[in-house]
Amino acid sequence: MLNLVTVEKLYGGTPEYKKQPLFESQVLNSSILLKHRLRQDEYFLFEDPHPNVTKIVIPFDKTDFRLGGTSLLVGQRGWLETIREAGKYNDRSFERDRQVLGILNELPSLDPFLVHERLLSSDYIVADCYFELSKADKTRMHEFVAGEIKQLIQLAMRSDKPEKRDDSGSTARLVSALLSTEANDQLEPLRRTLMMSTDDFRQGIFSWRGFLYYKWSASELLPRAREVAREIATLPIARDARNEERSYIAASKGRLVRRMVESARESAEILAVYDKFFGDLVERGQPQVFRDFLMRAPRMFVDLGEKLGGLAHVVSFWKFRFPKKRVVPVDAESVISLFGDFLISVGLSVEEHDEMVLL
Repeated sequence: MLNLVTVEKLYGGTPEYKKQPLFESQVLNSSILLKHRLRQDEYFLFEDPHPNVTKIVIPFDKTDFRLGGTSLLVGQRGWLETIREAGKYNDRSFERDRQVLGILNELPSLDPFLVHERLLSSDYIVADCYFELSKADKTRMHEFVAGEIKQLIQLAMRSDKPEKRDDSGSTARLVSALLSTEANDQLEPLRRTLMMSTDDFRQGIFSWRGFLYYKWSASELLPRAREVAREIATLPIARDARNEERSYIAASKGRLVRRMVESARESAEILAVYDKFFGDLVERGQPQVFRDFLMRAPRMFVDLGEKLGGLAHVVSFWKFRFPKKRVVPVDAESVISLFGDFLISVGLSVEEHDEMVLL
């Protein structure tokens, strides 16, 4: 979810927020965006439906979400006219926001690092405040990040009297600073350690925060993804399924499980690259190597973010649909619909002969 109401509340008075908004429409720039899996009764809203779309919610009252709001799905019939009217656009700003919505709609998730890199690669410069980690994520990540950078404290927070240094306090302050979009004075010793200019350091810290975020996410997600892949492989199908349905389910099940395993392995390999360069910094005392890696790192975010985002969707919806490991046989039509969604989420297409089964 991308809660632009909260972003406006926290940063609406800052020059960066006003100068580099995510959306030019003030209405849209204080809305809520989230990824939404279409329900069966929503497919008719689209000429060319896709299982996962971006949902826009414009609250009636930004101080009380309980009052509800106007909602629509990107790509549904008439959505552009609705946005144009609600956003009070002129032609130029409308086209710009339409393109940004198109970029966001193509992403498998709205994690801040994936969004940042996709926008940047499309030449949209947006203020850093839109990519702030949520308070909940910061809290959950804090202990993980503290463990990751413990060795770094000795490099970045040197003291003339080491015996009086408060390592726990230094670690806590450095972690809090790393997880914030503001590269403040707490990080100045680290900037000097990495021998980076102020501007390069700002981008470098964003890259580092991204890898810490993805590594933390992967530490929780990848074991669950492997578990779900095993459950998918053994999913029982109802006895009344037709032969062609069973054939499709068996083929798509194999494709899906293989891709999930591949995505998990490839994600781990990308994160291992980060570990190697971080080791060059903390174990071999080569800050320039880690610095150079951080400046190149954002190009890896799209691949890593898409892989983890696709796996996260499969895992979360599977656990919602089948909360227990042992499930009763499932009707073929439901499995075909579910697997079609999952295949797209992990970057695979629904092949033509598969579509014929759905008919």
